[in-house]
Amino acid sequence: MNVLNIGNTHSTLGIWEKERFTGIETVATAELTPALLKPGPTVAASVVPDATRRLAGCGVEFIDALHGAKTVDFGGVDAAALGADRVANAFAMRHFFGCGVAVDCGTAITFDIVDKSGRFYSGGIAPGRRLMRRALKDGTGLLPEIRMSDTAPLDFGADTVSNIRFGVDRGIIGMVKELLACVQKCVPSETVVFTGGDAAFFLPEFPGCSAAPENFTLYGILLAAGML
Repeated sequence: MNVLNIGNTHSTLGIWEKERFTGIETVATAELTPALLKPGPTVAASVVPDATRRLAGCGVEFIDALHGAKTVDFGGVDAAALGADRVANAFAMRHFFGCGVAVDCGTAITFDIVDKSGRFYSGGIAPGRRLMRRALKDGTGLLPEIRMSDTAPLDFGADTVSNIRFGVDRGIIGMVKELLACVQKCVPSETVVFTGGDAAFFLPEFPGCSAAPENFTLYGILLAAGML
């Protein structure tokens, strides 16, 4: 079975067989086509309508919060508008940890909260590092879009590129810390995991938090569809 997580920038495709994932591939979402799918059924989470339309007619089952498994309760949120990636993360959080907060770091940064009873509390959505860099370039006349970096600077440097890195990378860590603190005041939890393509950047700055299990969101897609 194909299991597909369609993100704003990148999409991850894995094959679920013999109780494990194999053949994990990451492709640019703009380049995602039906030809990349292996023969057999496909279950997917998508937050990109254009990509969803490209896969129309291919027998892909798309998850959402309104259908499928009932191990997570979405009754307290606007389930019809909830992103499928957040739905998958909620199911994965419930499955692996019982409750807690999943911080998904990608084009956007999302905070997804599940309590001990399995109730989903939503959380927060903020721009990710790449989106912040692009916004500075697109919204100004002179600022460049700088390359991504693996670590956050400890000082502001002496040039524009260093200043942007300091402002965005050090600043976004402060933003995530503040949002996470607020989230945990609302729904206290000892378990916080980071997932997504940019998780490795954030984790060293958050002692006591951990990386989500490998293929966390892909597992969540299967769980949401009632296939695991």
